Amino acid sequence: MPEPPLRYAMPQRLRRNGNGHDGMKHVQLRVDRPVSGTLLVTDGDRPLYARRLRAIPEQRITIPIEALLPARQSQLRLTISS
Repeated sequence: MPEPPLRYAMPQRLRRNGNGHDGMKHVQLRVDRPVSGTLLVTDGDRPLYARRLRAIPEQRITIPIEALLPARQSQLRLTISS
């Protein structure tokens, strides 16, 4: 099985304060090789965010943090599938 193409995600921790969220408005991702498929963020079995994706290394990929804040789990899963 090939290694996942995700190089990094920033920020790696999300925190909500009483007024919404502070700081960054998007999670930023990068891949280590060209990829095309569906980017999916899940909270357990519940999808929070999905979109078609075609990306190359060093291209910034963004996910709005607001889309991820309804999460109930302490850990989200990010996958890129073709």
